[in-house]
Amino acid sequence: MIEAVIFDMDGVIVDSEGYHFRAFLDVLKNYNIVITKREYLDWVGITTEDIFRILKQKYSLPEDVGVLIDRKEKRVVELMRNIKLISGVKEFIGFLRDNGYRIALASGSDASVIEYIINKNNLRDRFEVITTLGDVKQPKPNPEMYLLTAHRLNVSPKNCLAIEDSEAGVNSAKNAGMYCIAVRNRWTVNHDVSRADCIVENLKDITQDLIRRYGG
Repeated sequence: MIEAVIFDMDGVIVDSEGYHFRAFLDVLKNYNIVITKREYLDWVGITTEDIFRILKQKYSLPEDVGVLIDRKEKRVVELMRNIKLISGVKEFIGFLRDNGYRIALASGSDASVIEYIINKNNLRDRFEVITTLGDVKQPKPNPEMYLLTAHRLNVSPKNCLAIEDSEAGVNSAKNAGMYCIAVRNRWTVNHDVSRADCIVENLKDITQDLIRRYGG
């Protein structure tokens, strides 16, 4: 029986990938480096650290990866001043709460970015547990983030439903032994999310009947 629903953040709760892409561009322009959207699409779902390691190796960037990460995360928070929730998020969370599901967040984003978004959109009290990149040793697609979130909820992974949008996220949830619904968006349209138990176009497609298919 599904007891808890665990959300990814980027691409599920907020349409934030465009802001992350812009932040990378702004940091890299200091080194006269330009990456294309096509290149970035291949990296959606992996960590900022891994992206900068790829870029550092490819372009021999002089700065430490930690310095580059710090600059990028500060810039993305600046860019996100006007960010809004994806349509239907609050209504869907309300639906889940009304039906007795416990709700958590498991995001590979930096804690400062997550804090900014959830506070700006008054979501603090909606999530019983919030797990961020800094809480784990291995990011998605490793299952650690989802396993830790389930442990913090004191719920068996097999009784959790993850909502994801990226290939790495779906694989992380499935590797943890959870059910997973993938939500399509323009940044992950080419990702292989075939391991998901179900693929939907938006949160409005996730009904009580759909959750009940997994014992909910």
